[in-house]
Amino acid sequence: MSDLETPQGVKEFNLCALSILGKLWEEFPRPLDFYTTHPNGVRATADRASEGTPFGEALFSSSELFVQTMNWLLVEEFLRTERNGRGQYLGVSLTTKGFTVLNEAPRSLQGGTKERPLGTIIREAVAAHAADVASKLFWTCITGHRH
Repeated sequence: MSDLETPQGVKEFNLCALSILGKLWEEFPRPLDFYTTHPNGVRATADRASEGTPFGEALFSSSELFVQTMNWLLVEEFLRTERNGRGQYLGVSLTTKGFTVLNEAPRSLQGGTKERPLGTIIREAVAAHAADVASKLFWTCITGHRH
């Protein structure tokens, strides 16, 4: 592995983190519930009465990566949750720090820019399964350095 090559585990983490942040950005201001115990993988919903929709089907062969990534995002305070445990994360939403990493504050708090927000670029990168691009974007966002 060269000095500039990103390890596979980091690439997977970055893509997972960007998927979570992008989904929450897309649904803001509604908090989302994530369930990892569904037999068909991780599910996300804004309505606790529903089963939710598949989340990141192509990304998560198991919920382990999702759980580890979600826990890291919570500990590092990119996200907040009402409650988590037993395979569920309830009332998950972005924090100010989460918005900052996406390079966007809620438009109600700060006039929107005319440029495309980083959150949009990230969501598109994840949707296109551009793992390398997403990994580099996330790294740049949290460190402020390109690698």
